[in-house]
Amino acid sequence: MLLLLVAELEFIMGRNYELRTALRAQVHLPLYHTLLAFAAFAIFFRMLARLPELPASPLAPGWVAWQVASFLVIDHFVTPLSPSLGLWVPVALCYGGLWLACLVPPREWVALVRCHAGWMAAALVAAVLTVGLAFQADTLWRPLSYASLCISQRWLSLFFSNVVVDVDHWKIGTPLFRVQVLAGCSGLEGLGLMLGFSGLYLWLRRRELRFPAALTLVPVSLVLIFLANTVRLALLVAVGTCISPVVAIKGFHSQAGWISVTALGVGMILGIERWGWFSRVQVRRSLENPAVPYLLPLLVALALRMLTQLFTAGFDIFYPIRTVALLGLLFLLRAGWRPALPRPTVSGLWNGAAVFLLWALLVPGMADPSADPAINVPGWSLLWIAARVTGAFLVVPLCEELAFRGYLLRRLQNTDFRKVEPGTLTWSSVAISSLAFGLLHEQWLAGTLAGAAYAWATTRRGRLSDAVVAHAITNLCLSVQVLGWHQWSLWN
Repeated sequence: MLLLLVAELEFIMGRNYELRTALRAQVHLPLYHTLLAFAAFAIFFRMLARLPELPASPLAPGWVAWQVASFLVIDHFVTPLSPSLGLWVPVALCYGGLWLACLVPPREWVALVRCHAGWMAAALVAAVLTVGLAFQADTLWRPLSYASLCISQRWLSLFFSNVVVDVDHWKIGTPLFRVQVLAGCSGLEGLGLMLGFSGLYLWLRRRELRFPAALTLVPVSLVLIFLANTVRLALLVAVGTCISPVVAIKGFHSQAGWISVTALGVGMILGIERWGWFSRVQVRRSLENPAVPYLLPLLVALALRMLTQLFTAGFDIFYPIRTVALLGLLFLLRAGWRPALPRPTVSGLWNGAAVFLLWALLVPGMADPSADPAINVPGWSLLWIAARVTGAFLVVPLCEELAFRGYLLRRLQNTDFRKVEPGTLTWSSVAISSLAFGLLHEQWLAGTLAGAAYAWATTRRGRLSDAVVAHAITNLCLSVQVLGWHQWSLWN
């Protein structure tokens, strides 16, 4: 129901951006982000609260039908309605009340408030404060940008003698290439990501780490990520000056930021887990991990994609290299994942075709000349297409299904995922693993629904291989659509 609510609001607000802007101006907070923050805090505080559970109620089809009907009515009349706060308050209350009735019958609302009002109110207050502080913190980018300019100038001075710095316009570079260090490049986003990452890690390892010594990880990680951002800016200028301004802006600019955050986070975990820094008890962890054959192919695929996109200008010219590398890795790890893939059944074929139709409905393809391999790799376009189809049909289904349906779907049900038979599903495991799968794709809603369909594909015979086949058929059909109608945007 939470996924349904998010999808409905995304549909309404996406088609009526003026309404979102008007409502934000009236209440001075982005309602959509506040709702998502409230959902996150509600889950967190409910885990902390030691309260008796309300008796579980089955999902009422009648209330679900009324809720979907209210969504259709609101979407149909959203444009003629005035964006006044007095009109939208009862509309929002009616819409939210119908959604809540799907989960908890109205006759149990009084008991719900008596038992759970405390942590729900705390979640609402925390959501409002968090979103408000996030928007207020945006003013921090100016001092951070100034510091980034000064430090990046020192890095560049080691290799260039003609460094140009314009503090009034927040620019730094060389006579051949300059960048403007505004909010997005100030390091503020990296600080926020690292603060959340280190805080989550400390919470998950609170029983193994030694406090308050472990708290020093937070300021150390923040300092390191800020310095990493200054190095990224210096390298960005160097790439734009010595290689290509287009590659610097379209490739290196964003990927270098993600690589620095990922590398620092992984390095912090490896340093603490491997050598026992800040740990209460020194534990020797075995290097043999049953999850490696399931997770390593996807992790390597993501790492290779970030590294190769550092030096591309939109078109993924290095895709064949990644395909060959991942085929080799899958071959080396075959002893670990091959027993989990018995002979598939025919149900995977129909499931994959159904997912393709769903994807085609939600993500219409477009002709994108900038992604045409005949233009970007003249003379090698057939080889590139062959590698792209091979990757989509064989490599991607194996890497993603091993990670999401082979490991994560089962790990969410038992810490030893090997004890959970493939095809054993719970609502929570399907929802979380499917959402994680969807967030891996640019079209997250279509990806989430596809992930749920692939999870369902394993249930009939309890075979992970059926999900792999379904995924492969979906990607093969998309490849046919791309090549047959030149809708290259589906391969971006």
